[in-house]
Amino acid sequence: MSLRSIIITAALSVAASTCAAAGFGTPVLSSMAEAMRLTSVATLPADTTMLLSGAVNGRTVKVRTDSNGSIGHIGYPLFSPEVAKALHNPRLTDFVERYLLQLDLRLNDISPARQMDADQVVIIDGELPMLSSLTEETPVSIRKIARRSFMISWQLPAGNLTLSVPADCQLLLGANAPQLEEMLIASLARTHEPAPRDFSQLLADTGHTPPVALAGNNGTVILEGNPYLSDLIRSDIYIADTPEGMRLYANPANPSRTIPNIMLTGEAGRPLQVELTVDRYGHRSERIDTTLGKFLSFCRTEGCEFYFGIKAIDKEKLSGTLFALNNDMAYNHVLSVEFPLSILQGATHPIKAVLYAYIPLQNVTERFFNQSISPKPQTEKQE
Repeated sequence: MSLRSIIITAALSVAASTCAAAGFGTPVLSSMAEAMRLTSVATLPADTTMLLSGAVNGRTVKVRTDSNGSIGHIGYPLFSPEVAKALHNPRLTDFVERYLLQLDLRLNDISPARQMDADQVVIIDGELPMLSSLTEETPVSIRKIARRSFMISWQLPAGNLTLSVPADCQLLLGANAPQLEEMLIASLARTHEPAPRDFSQLLADTGHTPPVALAGNNGTVILEGNPYLSDLIRSDIYIADTPEGMRLYANPANPSRTIPNIMLTGEAGRPLQVELTVDRYGHRSERIDTTLGKFLSFCRTEGCEFYFGIKAIDKEKLSGTLFALNNDMAYNHVLSVEFPLSILQGATHPIKAVLYAYIPLQNVTERFFNQSISPKPQTEKQE
């Protein structure tokens, strides 16, 4: 369904009777809806935006449902669709819209200044009251300081206003570590096995374009990507020339090329089962069953790019680490895997993996590449 906008000009008490959803993307959205008394059992269609005129302090509030029909965003409309697209960071623009509304709602009876201090959101230029003057028409720009913060600057008649927002995925996504883990597990359960993709689309999903011709060793060539953390962790893809044309390289006799291809694209000719242990906050772990294709599809939906490194290889398995990097939101999903070589011969053994989810970029080091695949058996939670 295409995005639809419904302009509501009635008072909030009237609009609330039509604005609710079956669920909320995060607990903070639920708290915001409760504070605004959006408590009706009626539902908005999926992928719909509603504008509530004069909802909070006389200002319009935007409510948007996601593809599942849950409320995925509540905030002041501060970025037009065109401006948000040009800024190339929809989750950051969503955060700014939501956060400024949160400050006005005072969910925990905390003043805006105290809340910003606790969240380390700092006004670099301008004054706090200037936040109430922002609209979609206010000129805005965003600058990213890698792994540290985002600088959002507006040009107002009263002068420039600049916010420094830390690159903290929990703050930006509006959920703490346990909540993010719960959301990831629920999202994986809803994710479908991706449909088969053609060769060009497979390469496009990894940031590569097909070469015009191949001139590699024995009909193969490396499409060089970028390193991440070290030269051992890369986004390189191997391709081969066949009578049917160019395709991903796949040779059971050469797992050190074949398995990285599979881990970066999910392409194996069939769904590959994954016994996934989610390393959870509070020294817990939880086992779930999924597929490699579903995990990669979930990460792509979040806007992640992939890097893979081989830790070790023997006669039975290859051990490695897949990094799903989200530069826009400054976090990684880190997947440590043991890939049975027999899978390349058609066996149905599962890949064993441990997932460290939503790791802030400033906390990502090569230690994740060197960690053992072993979960925490004494605290593992089976469901």
